[in-house]
Amino acid sequence: MVMAYIAIEYPVDDAFIVFRYVDRFLDGQGLTFNNHEYVEGYTSLSWTLLLTLLSYTGLNPHAASLLANYI
Repeated sequence: MVMAYIAIEYPVDDAFIVFRYVDRFLDGQGLTFNNHEYVEGYTSLSWTLLLTLLSYTGLNPHAASLLANYI
């Protein structure tokens, strides 16, 4: 657990892209980055859906990603 904490640095640009998809999906706007743009811009659908599920419980996407990394 300590090594995982040391190894994980601040999120990079791809993480913030996924966080935006998660936020918009939770707001009921679908898996979109912007309105009326239906393209797959996330790297991993399973990671995006996992963060969405964890964020649905009340965590913000960044905290959800840290929790998922430690698990």
